[in-house]
Amino acid sequence: MPNHIVNIGNVELISLNDNLFTRSPFVAFPDTTIEQWQEYPELLAEDEHGHHRWGSLAIRSAGKLIVVDTGMQGEGSYLLGDMKEKGIDREAVGIVVFTHVHPDHVG
Repeated sequence: MPNHIVNIGNVELISLNDNLFTRSPFVAFPDTTIEQWQEYPELLAEDEHGHHRWGSLAIRSAGKLIVVDTGMQGEGSYLLGDMKEKGIDREAVGIVVFTHVHPDHVG
């Protein structure tokens, strides 16, 4: 099974990517230090910026296709391409759920 899919009973969860980017880890975690981040080099780019991802989740269950959050969209977005690559037909999505209304979740 591909590493972007998790099955829990009869529910299939498919991780979707919208964008990958780097930025200072202190934007999201201002109370940390660079020394703390350096303990996890896989999380840092060469310029000591953190690797970040905007993503969504597709859920298949009981014949329904649900998408949780629609990502940032816009320039650099590849959510629709990632959906197609992972076999998610956007026309088949019957329900869209938003966890909250920040721009990186509602496109």
